Amino acid sequence: MKFKYIFLFVITVFLSGCGVDYFGGGVGTSKETTDEKGRKVVEMTVTTKTKSYDCDGKVYKLSAVKSDLTFSGKCEELIVTGTDNKIHVENVGKIKVEGVNNKITYGEGIDGKKPSIDNSGVNNTVEQK
Repeated sequence: MKFKYIFLFVITVFLSGCGVDYFGGGVGTSKETTDEKGRKVVEMTVTTKTKSYDCDGKVYKLSAVKSDLTFSGKCEELIVTGTDNKIHVENVGKIKVEGVNNKITYGEGIDGKKPSIDNSGVNNTVEQK
């Protein structure tokens, strides 16, 4: 189990130095696709320390290390891998955290419902603020 998180960390650090910046600063790699449910999915590796994004109803899959990120608007789903991140999402339907030492806060769930939370990482916190 511990090997899985060490591997995720090593891959995150390696990928954080690769790729093209499509979002105007701080993204090592990124791509936008559509999943089998028809949702727009943004996969990105974040290389900046502080950055804000507009969710625009999308699913965000991100990998980051020691970043302070804010997601405004409505996020269908937020999936986080990486270590030592502080992430705030304004409005979210589902939060999945697989990394280590991440602090995720959210304002509210979509349509006033509590978001679904899957915290399978190590020493992560997910709380409403």
